[in-house]
Amino acid sequence: MSSKVGDRTAEAREKIAGLAERLEELGAIEEPGEETTADVYHTIDRVYWDMCRQVLDEVVQGDYREKIVFPGDLSDFLCYGHAGLPQQEFLAASIERTKRFDQTQSPYRIVTVDSALTEACRRILLVDEVRRLSEERQEILRRIEEHPIRMERLFDGKMMLLDQVVRDAGTRERLRHQLTDWYSLLQPYIRMEKQVKDGGLSSRTERIRYIDFKERYTKLLEQAEEGLRIAGSSGGKMKQILEAMVEETQALVGMDKRLDEVTRELEKRSLEAEQINATQVRVGLEEEIAYLQSMAKMCAKWAQMPPLSIPLAQREVAEPLPIVETLAVIDEYDPGLFNHKVARKRGIPSILILPASGNGKYDWKNNRFLIPSLFPRTILESLASAAINYRDDVDRQSGDREMLNSFRETKEVRDLRSSIKIQNRLMDEYVNWIVKEAAGYQVMEKEIREWFEEHIGPDKNDVKLPKEYRTLSFKDIQAETERLAGIPESSDKYYRLAVLTSMKNKRDQEDQEAALRFIEKAVEQNASAPDYFYTLGILCRRTHKKKRATEAFRKYTQIAPQSWWSRKAQEHLVGL
Repeated sequence: MSSKVGDRTAEAREKIAGLAERLEELGAIEEPGEETTADVYHTIDRVYWDMCRQVLDEVVQGDYREKIVFPGDLSDFLCYGHAGLPQQEFLAASIERTKRFDQTQSPYRIVTVDSALTEACRRILLVDEVRRLSEERQEILRRIEEHPIRMERLFDGKMMLLDQVVRDAGTRERLRHQLTDWYSLLQPYIRMEKQVKDGGLSSRTERIRYIDFKERYTKLLEQAEEGLRIAGSSGGKMKQILEAMVEETQALVGMDKRLDEVTRELEKRSLEAEQINATQVRVGLEEEIAYLQSMAKMCAKWAQMPPLSIPLAQREVAEPLPIVETLAVIDEYDPGLFNHKVARKRGIPSILILPASGNGKYDWKNNRFLIPSLFPRTILESLASAAINYRDDVDRQSGDREMLNSFRETKEVRDLRSSIKIQNRLMDEYVNWIVKEAAGYQVMEKEIREWFEEHIGPDKNDVKLPKEYRTLSFKDIQAETERLAGIPESSDKYYRLAVLTSMKNKRDQEDQEAALRFIEKAVEQNASAPDYFYTLGILCRRTHKKKRATEAFRKYTQIAPQSWWSRKAQEHLVGL
């Protein structure tokens, strides 16, 4: 760390230490008109963000075009609000766990402020955009280079098939000549067709040439198809090869145009990137810091508490592993959270642990959850707040506000005239759903609970699906079933086979009976897995085995912790 950065860091820590002492002096007694603890919190927060901006002059140096380096102490200050105060000793263990977190084992990408600033730096320098364009260009060139090889293989395959199925030598030779002539016209003709579609032909000579090409191409194609028809049943295979050659050539013609577009854009962006200097980088990073500060204020406002980025007393702080485990809980009781076209297009949001106080929020601009390191109650409530904020933004982007309008029709909110009030009620109820109803505590009005069970929660009448099975197609189910067949026997294998088999056709009794046999094998090998018994109960219901269903659901309620699922198992018992 440079001496200038060290001096600024020491100065900031000294200010924060003095403010921390002032907080202790104020205690719980605040005189009207005097400075309050909230005032001091605001001052500490301002010192933190000012410090973040000040150090940018020093960290944007050296090889900043590939990455910016934050020295250890500075990184801890930026990412965790660690100012080296005696009352912050507890933070050391949390920081160490965060740094040791294995990102490769997480289904979610978790970043800290230094990573966010590095990403912002790369964005300002156009590093990733230039790399993306370069990689796309290389891929197009590779496909263009391989095009003749693929076409030759298709053509040779067609000729070999022709030799096998056409007995008459004269007919075979005639078809060979027709197909060879057709092949020689294929690429020029498709290029002309594309030229016509993209803007027409500019001269009379070109139009005459196009008409001539089209007549010859069409005649040869008709002759080839007639010959293929004569070839009988195998003619269908050759026609498929012919169609594949047409598609391949059309793709090549499209790639030529895309290559020109990507090359021009790559040259433009590369030139822009070379002209970006350190001052522009610093200004861009200062804007990023200001943006993070504004998001931190919104997180605090979201939880109705003063903003604070510096933890000044021992407490639980947000860490990667608890975040991942908590998101798994939310995902269980909101299986559609990331299962929609927006997530498929933009990707699952990343998670930024932000030195701030408050509840989680969704940052649409960067497609990420902002999770304050200091949360008012539990990490579950903070993440649930971010999740419903994300759901609301996705619902807003859909245009028709399907989720909000559906919720509006519930009896308890029907009389609310303001969309803002309905939206706030939905967000509050979502947190109740994730934090309390999921844990088995009934705190919602009946109709609102029913709405959440229909529109948000999992299907109580279905087997308990592993997360990765939710969006499988029939083809995927077949492939996964074949994969499982080749692995050693285990209770998990039979449980998964039961789930997959049940998914094929829920109304087919043979499929459900087969699924039941698999889940029974799973239970035989492991009689302590609650999910097995819930699935067993559902499959027994589907196959009209009420007594065995009753035993399975009763067993589930005995071994499973209290939860929404336990209540659903009890409802199944009442209905049997």
